[in-house]
Amino acid sequence: MIRILIVLIIFAPMPLMAQNSLWVKPNAVWHYDYSTIGWFGFMKIEHSGDTVIQGKNAMHFVLTDYAFTYNQQGQTVTYGVFPAGDFYTYAEGDTVFYRQDSSFQKLFDFSKSTGDSYLIGVTNPSPAEQCSMESWTMLTATGTDVYGYPFISVEAYLNANLKLTGTFNHRFGGDYFLPLLRPCDPSIIYEDYIFTFRCFQDDSLVVNPNGVECEYMLTHVGLNAVEEQTLYIGPNPTSGNLAIQSDVQLIRIELFTLAGIRVQTQDVHSSSCILEMSMFEPGLYVLQVFDEDGRYFTRRIVLD
Repeated sequence: MIRILIVLIIFAPMPLMAQNSLWVKPNAVWHYDYSTIGWFGFMKIEHSGDTVIQGKNAMHFVLTDYAFTYNQQGQTVTYGVFPAGDFYTYAEGDTVFYRQDSSFQKLFDFSKSTGDSYLIGVTNPSPAEQCSMESWTMLTATGTDVYGYPFISVEAYLNANLKLTGTFNHRFGGDYFLPLLRPCDPSIIYEDYIFTFRCFQDDSLVVNPNGVECEYMLTHVGLNAVEEQTLYIGPNPTSGNLAIQSDVQLIRIELFTLAGIRVQTQDVHSSSCILEMSMFEPGLYVLQVFDEDGRYFTRRIVLD
């Protein structure tokens, strides 16, 4: 049975003065809390400058993933800080475009009406994925939100390889707005990231609907909450071999996909080992390392 979980959290903000401009201003920063298999945290999306691409004046954004997990005592501890990619956007007329691979595609089309659809990207999925090469999303509602900005609600087609689903306003978006690659095979049980909008700000607007510090988890847990002196895992990202070293004997390592599927188990019984990953598809993986003292460590691994 196929289950694709896409959870949308619609926030309830306080009213603000509407502005007539489309899309964000310089120094824009979003924070989205998230949870998924094995960890939770927040995604920070930050404007890092402007550039000209294909004749368009595009804004460049950088994503950073601040991840946390629970230790065996149930305490929140730092999982790691990971670069999560970057992207480009520009606005024209009633449409915000984003760069997908080597071309710009529509991200938000505010000229559309309820029931209309628009193309958000083109991919090259394998036949086994049962996805269409063209990914479309359909408007399910339009109007003006509590901030006074025009908004659209969209829902991804079931056969879309790139998923864009949520409610987004004219000024700063709202729900998590980057299209995500997702499987279409109905036999796949897939646990997606669950994103919740926390706050946004740029040079002329601040939005914090709950009044909670944007980086609350970081400032209250701290980057040094977990001492890593006993374990080295690297290089990360890696293109093949992953070295694992500890000052105590390791018992076992296990590697999982983000969908929670275990793809490799390796008995170690040594203080160091090499995990060969070149046979796997590039992407994100979860590594669990177990040592002789009964401790286990979880790390996210990027395979180039």
